[in-house]
Amino acid sequence: MWCFQIVLVEVTLRGPISEDTGVVMNVQDFKALVDAAVYKNMEKDSDYLKNVGCTTENMCVLVWNNLKSLLPNPDLLHEVKVFATEVEIVSYRGETTYP
Repeated sequence: MWCFQIVLVEVTLRGPISEDTGVVMNVQDFKALVDAAVYKNMEKDSDYLKNVGCTTENMCVLVWNNLKSLLPNPDLLHEVKVFATEVEIVSYRGETTYP
């Protein structure tokens, strides 16, 4: 199953700035987590997408769920945007629980 290529994923964290580091989360650590959450063949490997269908909306939810499971503090995750094309953009903030 191949549904589409993700052009860009934008992830926003929201939380307190550490007094020790001056950041919400180390950018290299964050990038590694995003890379692990969004990978080349995720649409082929995902039981979630096989069950709900491969749409931009469902891909956005999958990225959200992947990041929530990988982040040391999942409460920092604020928003995920998936850009399927320059004009097809979906954002998700965990408003609805999906299987």
